[in-house]
Amino acid sequence: MHRLLLLVTVYCYSLCICGQIKVSSWCDGYWGEWFPLTSVKVYGNYSGFTLYYSNDHPSQFMFRFQIDSYKETTNKERKVYRKNKKWIEYTGTVEYYVSETYPTIKDIIKAKQFPLISPTRVKENEPCVKRTTSAKICIEPNSYIFYPRNYAIWFDGIGVGIHLKDFYFED
Repeated sequence: MHRLLLLVTVYCYSLCICGQIKVSSWCDGYWGEWFPLTSVKVYGNYSGFTLYYSNDHPSQFMFRFQIDSYKETTNKERKVYRKNKKWIEYTGTVEYYVSETYPTIKDIIKAKQFPLISPTRVKENEPCVKRTTSAKICIEPNSYIFYPRNYAIWFDGIGVGIHLKDFYFED
């Protein structure tokens, strides 16, 4: 009985952590490396979500985006996008943080190669400022059958790529 309970517990736990999120950044014409976000949680849905550290509250996010008028595409519509080698484009907003050490998002990318900082992970007594800006948010039609997997988010002269592998939002 204990063995069965242990197996069920391990199986259920593995279902919760099977998804993987990777982030990359584009700056001055080049894409950087893909970084797996191992201690980061995601809150939201496919039309926009918040990235935050697992020990933090979602309100202490490091990055958030939201598509203005998200519309789920059909297989037929995605097939047309794939045939034309185009990504599905939306407009939306992005929120992220900068600090005194890194006053722009470009400064963060050039110093860390990682485009995100959290207000809870900067130097002691260094204030962070939240920036909100408009963005072009693109979803790769080749990356999914049922749910989006690859996002390219363009704002403030840079791009952020987000890859969701085996990751599913609850309905």
